[in-house]
Amino acid sequence: MKIDESHRRALKEVVQKHKIVKEGIVANLFKRLLKSKLASSSDLMQAINKTDASMARLNKSIAKAENNGMVIPDELKQYLGIK
Repeated sequence: MKIDESHRRALKEVVQKHKIVKEGIVANLFKRLLKSKLASSSDLMQAINKTDASMARLNKSIAKAENNGMVIPDELKQYLGIK
């Protein structure tokens, strides 16, 4: 199939209307599809929830160890977002 002048004009109008780069059309479609698939993915949501719970337990353990007199390196605190 050969692209004729009407197809070129239509493509230019779409690019100008949505302010997108021609090479970015496929990327935008992929991004939109990926976002919708990830939003509806129960496996991803479970992984996120498990990660959040694990981080909360780790922060509690670090705080408990620090209260018991254990020295926690500043780098570890910074990595965990405590300090």
